[in-house]
Amino acid sequence: MMTHSSTQLGAPNALEPDADATEAVDAAAAHRTPSPGALEVAHLIKDRLGRRAAAPVRVSFVGAHDDDRDDDTDPPLARLLRGGRGGEVRLKLELSFLWFAAAAPHDVSLPARVWAVLLGLEDPEGRGTRRVRQAIDALESNYLIRVARHPGMPPRIWLLDEGAQGVPYTLPGSAFNAARNTPDAWRHRYIQLPDTLWTNGWIATLSGAAIAMLLVLYAERGTDKSGKELWFSPKRADQLYGLSEDTRSKGLRELRAAGLVSARRRSATRNALDTRRVRNTYKLVDAGFDELASVPVKPEPLPPTSAEDALLLDSIIKMMDDKKRAQAEKSLDGPSPA
Repeated sequence: MMTHSSTQLGAPNALEPDADATEAVDAAAAHRTPSPGALEVAHLIKDRLGRRAAAPVRVSFVGAHDDDRDDDTDPPLARLLRGGRGGEVRLKLELSFLWFAAAAPHDVSLPARVWAVLLGLEDPEGRGTRRVRQAIDALESNYLIRVARHPGMPPRIWLLDEGAQGVPYTLPGSAFNAARNTPDAWRHRYIQLPDTLWTNGWIATLSGAAIAMLLVLYAERGTDKSGKELWFSPKRADQLYGLSEDTRSKGLRELRAAGLVSARRRSATRNALDTRRVRNTYKLVDAGFDELASVPVKPEPLPPTSAEDALLLDSIIKMMDDKKRAQAEKSLDGPSPA
């Protein structure tokens, strides 16, 4: 069993750059899995956060409001993601800052090496550290953080509003309540990412495209956690989120292969006289985050569950739920009288 209390974040001898500090790849199964070092850093951070179990992220970071996106202005998510793997590091680092620094004064100061280990970057002492420093510079230039640098010391980083407004960070819940019934209230609506995204190594193993689409699906679902099926047209996806079709398809394919999202093919035909149309719908599998991360290196395209199979699957699930409910009610009734 892994023990987390004996290591200090940033300690000179902690998390040495051996094989544990890089992302492990199971060659036989062709799956990416998090390194023990990444998991240990995540649990050390979790220990500091206490009982808080989620990271709040404003939807204004993810997308625009009601299709009201200027053609020349992409949401922060889309802007950060551009630039190959550099964009992936920028996105993951911003989310990690929001996870770690949500408590006042909303600041963090850890060596770049520690962030490199958390994100599963190769060579955390060398190239990984450089990539983190480059990502910090990019987040600063995009008005997402404020940085104070001192020679020989880790930079001190303060969060700014993740909507990239260049204003100091405040918790979105309290900000939304203060702005309720005003035109700016939507900017403070927020989603909550489970801390298992970090503590089970998903942040270190999912690609930037998969993380981006995970944020989009959370934003589309909103506060409804009843298993809502999600659908959005390519036009809406472009207008609200500014993500390319390649990013959307790659991200959704990877999330499905990792067991974090399910897909079904649903009829979009309005009546018997209408042309037969179908659409793919998606559903977040929240329980998937409770498992240790394992992501196929080359996820294969999976066909969505057909409408007919979906009905059959729903019937089976309902029968199982009814059976469990009956067993629970029977146990509450106690033993039958003699």
